[in-house]
Formats: sequence, structure tokens, C-alpha cells
Amino acid sequence: MKNHLDMLQTESYITPAWPPVFLMTSNEDFIRDCSLAFAGYLKARNVLYEFHDYGTKEAPQKHCFHCDVRNPVGERCNLDELSFFRKYLD
Repeated sequence: MKNHLDMLQTESYITPAWPPVFLMTSNEDFIRDCSLAFAGYLKARNVLYEFHDYGTKEAPQKHCFHCDVRNPVGERCNLDELSFFRKYLD
């Protein structure tokens, strides 16, 4: 069992050799604080990442806003993510 618990300690596997990360959150995401903390962790580990924060007070965005194909902010997020990956695939 201990062997399996060690596998859950994912932080030990994140090194500067980790592939680039597209990290996004939104202003009303219930795990927003985790995303912000993870961005700090990636920075401390010298992992290349892009952090995107979506939503405003006037147009708040929830956790899965990017899954709504009718949401223009979600569409922007998905296009940003595609652009990110294209940089590394081309």
C-alpha cells in the first residue's frame, strides 16, 4: 500500500523537464485557489507554463465555463489553449 501512496505524491515528479503547462481558471472557479497555488509551484520548479484567468465582476465565469460552446469567454479560453499547444506542436 505504501508504494501506491507514494505514487500519489505527484509533486515529486514535476521537474524542469516537465512539458509546458496551460493552466487556466476563472473568477468563480471553486478550485481557483488551487490553480493559483499550482502556478506558484510550477514557477518555483522552473516549469514553463502559461496562466490564464477568465471572468470579470460583470461577466463572472464558473468552474466549467469553457465547456459551454455558446459562451464567448469559454470560446476564447479554448482558442487560447489551442494556440498554446500549437506553439509546441508546429
